[in-house]
Amino acid sequence: MKKYISALLFTLFFAGFLALQVAFDLSDSSARLSSPSKKMELYYQDLYRNSGFTTVEGRKIRLKELKAPIVILNFWASWCIPCLEEFPSIVALKRRFNDQQVFVLGVNTDNADINKVIQKVTKRYNLNFPIVADQSGNIASKYMVSSLPFSIIFEHGKVLDIVYGKKNYGDKKLINRFVAAQIE
Repeated sequence: MKKYISALLFTLFFAGFLALQVAFDLSDSSARLSSPSKKMELYYQDLYRNSGFTTVEGRKIRLKELKAPIVILNFWASWCIPCLEEFPSIVALKRRFNDQQVFVLGVNTDNADINKVIQKVTKRYNLNFPIVADQSGNIASKYMVSSLPFSIIFEHGKVLDIVYGKKNYGDKKLINRFVAAQIE
């Protein structure tokens, strides 16, 4: 009987520990998602002022030179299901706003046959925004991308939101914010 009591106590202790760990992890990640640190915002704003990209079509883009008050930098890969799931809302967003209003730049992080992959995904999802190929991972590394999809939304060069995971770009509050940015 004593053997069972010690096993039961160990099991209860271990289950309690796991429950506390999960609760801590959830509270930590929700805090991180809802309010990006000032340090990260400043880091991304510095990158915004100093980053230049070349799209798969050969177009040179410097973020600070864009006229749009809203700029979305969206990191994705063809194997990332949530990335593909958010594309319809990004495409709809780009149909609603032109490049002078909301500029979206996709950064593909696939490793193999990247140009072929980009072409296939662009055609399948009717992507209507420029895409940069980051086969080496240098851009994702510079932007500290640790999961996909990952987006940074800038408003007038300042971080409006850092998005870890899939986002609905058709959200009414988000659209209203983008409309308001056109007036400011």
